[in-house]
Amino acid sequence: MNIAFFTDTYHPYVSGVANSIDLFKDELEKQGHQVFIFAPLLKDENGNVPKDGPRVYRIESLKQDVFSEFTMTLPNLPPIFHDFYKFKIDIVHSHTPFYMGMYASIVALFYNIPVVHTYHTLYEKYTGHSLFKNWYRMDKAVMSLAKDISVFYSQRCDALISPSEKVKKMLQEYGVKNDISVIQTGIELDKFSNVEKKYLRSKFNIPADKKIIMYLGRVALPKNPMFLAEMFEKVAKEDENCVMAIIGSGPSLDDLKNEFEKMKLQDRVIFGGFANRDEVPKCFADAEFFVFASKTDTQSLVLLEAAASGLPIVMLKDEGLTSVVADLENGFEIPNDDSDLYSEKVLELLRNPDLRAKMSTKSLELAKLFSIQNQTQKLLNLYLETIESHEQSSWRKRIKRGLNKEINLKDFFMEDGQFRILKKLRKLMDKIKG
Repeated sequence: MNIAFFTDTYHPYVSGVANSIDLFKDELEKQGHQVFIFAPLLKDENGNVPKDGPRVYRIESLKQDVFSEFTMTLPNLPPIFHDFYKFKIDIVHSHTPFYMGMYASIVALFYNIPVVHTYHTLYEKYTGHSLFKNWYRMDKAVMSLAKDISVFYSQRCDALISPSEKVKKMLQEYGVKNDISVIQTGIELDKFSNVEKKYLRSKFNIPADKKIIMYLGRVALPKNPMFLAEMFEKVAKEDENCVMAIIGSGPSLDDLKNEFEKMKLQDRVIFGGFANRDEVPKCFADAEFFVFASKTDTQSLVLLEAAASGLPIVMLKDEGLTSVVADLENGFEIPNDDSDLYSEKVLELLRNPDLRAKMSTKSLELAKLFSIQNQTQKLLNLYLETIESHEQSSWRKRIKRGLNKEINLKDFFMEDGQFRILKKLRKLMDKIKG
């Protein structure tokens, strides 16, 4: 099968969407399929263009500051799409409702290819994080418009994927009538098992007697990093033998560093910077447990990775985002953004090695349900169902089947043949319309 991914978010930008695309792409190709990725042309912080692998096509884009999480491609049809037929695409998979999603719809319509769309982002949850964050009404209006566009787009695709029950429920509340398949991104479980320890401790000279509280991910306002700083200030006062490791980068990194300096905790916080896919399992291996405070995530791969590493997880309660976190079994879900209760549970885990061991076992058990192999098979099944349904319902396909079944083109050259063919064609069209 030849599959085309369309996305507004891809490397060198670091995000859960980019990670999801890579994980599915790699597994699909291991199973013998070909994946073509169409993404904006982005440059890294040094101004360098990324070195992409095969079948990755970049589209000229513009930097925009309205909503820094996303990139705006140029509003013209790129030359690569003029020859799209050469790729012999069986299905288009859109990962965005915006410019690249528009391109996905155009080429799919022109070449009569079904479109599957994954609704990755709850845009209205990002209110307060755009260029207009200091103008509440404008900011809310921008995010509401983004939500409306995404819902409009979703309802016009052949199949719709939600990465979690949380998103499915939200889409149904928005009024989306389509059938919604819940397919969470899987992970490569083998990369997180039997990982040698001491990578993080050695790199940052963390003493063996210091317990590591881990956060790994983007450091940006939607991830709620200041809540974690507030939590750790309380924990650090009660337990001198713990440190916090923050692995990741993002627009709020400097603000978070300044916050810890104000708390005079800079010596007990390790800022590890960005970790690539090979380094992530090594970072998890040295941690005692994982902390998470975001309430804007739609699936959060990092929770799966932490569970696959055997870590207990402490997170803010987020309905529909707990398929891999079972409260009181492999971690704690803290309601109402309660930093005092959150700190108490972190201290409980720090002081109770037996509880950590019990929760670690449960995390490993839950993570096995979400292997990339299992999740990719679910995705392939949906692709095949969507293609079959498209074959049956596509007006182009129906006309073609009808022509082959009801019209003998040899009649065209016989007496009155053209008249009879046109008459049959008119009946065929009326039948299809009816």
